[in-house]
Amino acid sequence: MAECFRINTTENYEQKQRIISELKEYEKRLSYLRDLLAFHQLAIKGDTEMKEDYDGKINRLELKLSTLNDDKIDLRDLLKTGIKNLLKLDRCLNNEDLMKSRVLICSIFIEN
Repeated sequence: MAECFRINTTENYEQKQRIISELKEYEKRLSYLRDLLAFHQLAIKGDTEMKEDYDGKINRLELKLSTLNDDKIDLRDLLKTGIKNLLKLDRCLNNEDLMKSRVLICSIFIEN
């Protein structure tokens, strides 16, 4: 189950890694701009325009990253809920007619 969960969440993990990589790159660029400004190798006007541009990009990437982090799924809680529902299944099957039981089973095992 853990392997299946990992496979299904790989895309989310890879997207987080790409965003983190982009964030680091923009932070390096911003740091480089500050160094150039500190040594008077860059005009102040050019610095503020680039800084605003990079700050905007960094803010958008951080927002994307925070929305991805909100989607974090806890495998243990998911398994606990699934097992509780599975244990309730026998009660449903015993109390319902055959057609309702079939619908319930088909909702669990979609491919059948």
